[in-house]
Amino acid sequence: MEKILDKDTFKKYYYEKGKTLTEIAILFSVSQTTVRNRMKGWGLQAQTNSQKNSKIISEIKHYNSLGYSDTEIATVLKLDIKYINSWRIKLSLPKNLRGKKTLVDELTPEKLQRRLDNLETQESIAKIYNTSDVTISNYMKEWGIKPPTNTERRDLNNPNFLRISKNFEEYREEVIALTRTKFCDKYSIAITQYSDLKNMLNISKTKTGHSQWRGINTKKLTKEQKDLIIASMLGDGGFRKLKYGIMYKEFHSFKQLSYLQKKVDILKPFIYEVIPEGNGFLLKTVPIKELEYLYDLFYPKGETWKQVPDEIINNFDINWLGYWFLDDGSYFDGGNPLVSNHFIKKHQYVTLKKILKNNNIDIIVKKNLTGFSIRTKSFKPFYNIINKYATSDMLYKIPEKFRKNKDNSQSSNYLKKQWEILYSHGFPYPHVTEALWEIRFKFLIDFKGSKT
Repeated sequence: MEKILDKDTFKKYYYEKGKTLTEIAILFSVSQTTVRNRMKGWGLQAQTNSQKNSKIISEIKHYNSLGYSDTEIATVLKLDIKYINSWRIKLSLPKNLRGKKTLVDELTPEKLQRRLDNLETQESIAKIYNTSDVTISNYMKEWGIKPPTNTERRDLNNPNFLRISKNFEEYREEVIALTRTKFCDKYSIAITQYSDLKNMLNISKTKTGHSQWRGINTKKLTKEQKDLIIASMLGDGGFRKLKYGIMYKEFHSFKQLSYLQKKVDILKPFIYEVIPEGNGFLLKTVPIKELEYLYDLFYPKGETWKQVPDEIINNFDINWLGYWFLDDGSYFDGGNPLVSNHFIKKHQYVTLKKILKNNNIDIIVKKNLTGFSIRTKSFKPFYNIINKYATSDMLYKIPEKFRKNKDNSQSSNYLKKQWEILYSHGFPYPHVTEALWEIRFKFLIDFKGSKT
């Protein structure tokens, strides 16, 4: 039988049961506009939010006092359980468990303090007394009880740190001698606890990553190192601003490992880590003070996207083409080599074109300013520069007739020797355990060995 919406039925659902106009419209298979027009025709007034809420609040309080759970109240009132739950929390009502009576009346300040001293959480105490953690929190405020801080809870849960902190002077030499990671692994304590121990001993400079950075970040870059960084910033390189200086970072795929190795060899005194990431390896240097000037050029006024500065283009070194092309350039059989860069502006291309032409390299700038190609007549001088920097795994970017002598940097013996040199220059790095570095080291050698 079809339901008919008359005045009495509407008043029952809208005023008594608290249904909305939309819910009534769905219930009687009519539109919300129809319901609103009929209400106006009957001369009935719409309820305010406070009128609606006052009825719901009184009903929620009533059923909660009888020990009904949120689910049971939602079922009785035919409302969403999330709505009931939010009102119960706003009203600071106890959370009743379904079919169970709350035992919170049995809780005393002494019992609550004792449970908190035993590192029980507010949630676990609430479950014991069949109530909510909000109720327990309210009792704690009322009784002036403070829970243990996260630091106190952490320390009490770690007997190793408690033992060390009681006799912390005995561990002074080890804190100074060992890296942070090795000390934490040896005594099974957290890094934050290690920092607390360092503060107890009043040690501000130990063999952690930052203290090693402080010892190296003031060194001067050689011209070769600076040229590599500037040229690579035109290609795949990037900067990251840190507290102690500017970190240089760069990613290369497994197929370009010899090329990455070449850069690692040049930047070796400044290398912080070379780690597997995705389908390749990520190189990071320690923070370098000298790079702050370049950082301000490439990232002006705190820009997050790299920009090519006028100063770099105006003083362009022709040899920068080497790393730039090998990083971001491409060559396809039958086509001209393309050097890509999405950040160079139109007026910068005008300057760059003049400088390259003075070195017998003629270029064609793409209309969308995303790069430039080399004219065929300029292939020889262009590839003479590229060959100076190309390793064997980058020769695919050079036409065969322009390739110079191939090197043997892809051989597994060469790589093994080079990475062992790196290993002896400070690896494993401070924040990575020795076991993890061993896995990475073997993975690298095995990978290269299987490719040769």
